[in-house]
Amino acid sequence: YGPMIYPENDDLTGRSLECYGEAQQLEIEYLEKLISEGDVMMDIGANIGTITVPMAQRIGSKGYVLALEAHSMLFYTLCGNLSLNGLSHVQVFQRAAADKTGSMFYFPHFDFSQQRNFGNLKLAGLLNYKDDQGDSYDNPVTAIALDDLGIANPKLIKIDVGGMEPVVLNGLRRTLKRAKPFLYVDFRQNWQYIIEYLTSVGYEWALHETPLFN
Repeated sequence: YGPMIYPENDDLTGRSLECYGEAQQLEIEYLEKLISEGDVMMDIGANIGTITVPMAQRIGSKGYVLALEAHSMLFYTLCGNLSLNGLSHVQVFQRAAADKTGSMFYFPHFDFSQQRNFGNLKLAGLLNYKDDQGDSYDNPVTAIALDDLGIANPKLIKIDVGGMEPVVLNGLRRTLKRAKPFLYVDFRQNWQYIIEYLTSVGYEWALHETPLFN
């Protein structure tokens, strides 16, 4: 889809780009079927843009893509990839999506010189929280409820937020009820909550399972 910057020691997304020239390709091919030129899309948890870039290309300059990424370094990389590919119709925010605009979350200070999956980002609600890997959550990021962005008619909303699905979805309820966009949620937990939530806003659901690696 074009030139891409990625963290040199990212052993999942970066490694996939290095070895295959793509990442999450089966997800991309599925999502491309849901949108057309001129549509509006929201990419929540955009990481470095491996899905944002092809979706923006598919939608074209007559459409609009809004992308959120909470981690500052991944956000800067995302901005670089959009610039490299001339995608000026993408608006990006370094924000966490949540159920209340203005609330604070914290992301960990990653050592980018060490190999790890930098896309597996989690946020904490407490400053200096330490997780099982010893990461200290000391970098603040402001949250925004997606309903407050005022996006009138999104065609597709993709969510990949590392366990924060409940608070993100709770900040999206009005938009879903009004616009009924396609909703694509990447999850490894909270599945029961997600299904009950989708039922409560009048959605049908199906599982799209793809292999982790090419």
